[in-house]
Amino acid sequence: MSAEEASPHDHSLAELAGAFLKIGLLGFGGVAVMARRVLVEERGWFDDEAYAQMLGLAQALPGANTVNLAVLIGDRAQGSPGALAALAALIAPPLALLIAILLVYDRIETLPLVRAALAGMASTGAGLVFGTGLRLAWGLRRRRTGLLFGLAAMVLVAGLHAPLAWTALFAGLASMLYAAWALRREARA
Repeated sequence: MSAEEASPHDHSLAELAGAFLKIGLLGFGGVAVMARRVLVEERGWFDDEAYAQMLGLAQALPGANTVNLAVLIGDRAQGSPGALAALAALIAPPLALLIAILLVYDRIETLPLVRAALAGMASTGAGLVFGTGLRLAWGLRRRRTGLLFGLAAMVLVAGLHAPLAWTALFAGLASMLYAAWALRREARA
């Protein structure tokens, strides 16, 4: 499926809100995991490559990645009303749930069972993020240079403890320059 075929441009405000409501409510431990599942696998609005491009743009912007993704997709589909609908559907219900949970958590945070449960949830969240990264990488396997840039970013951040912002800036810039060079080379051929 090409990016044009998988585009969310023709989706209504209700469809945008429904998709991002599901992402927000079911995205425990990693909203990006649920975003990929809903937008790529369930709704078919993007293929893995187009989703990775949108997510890359969302990650390059300041703020929460999935919030940026909701605004970008909503805007492409329905302009400002789409951006607002996607954003509100993504954050309003989970925010209300979070406030309710915090009211209870304040009373039980010191219990050993609660501390153990939070440690387990942190491990699960890390696994979900790692698994989603592997799925995205698998979807991009045809572009070996893209995988190399991703691997380089992973080594810089995880292995060498380079700051995330600088890694995103320099690795992102290098990958964009390479992509522009490759497109020019293809056009000449």
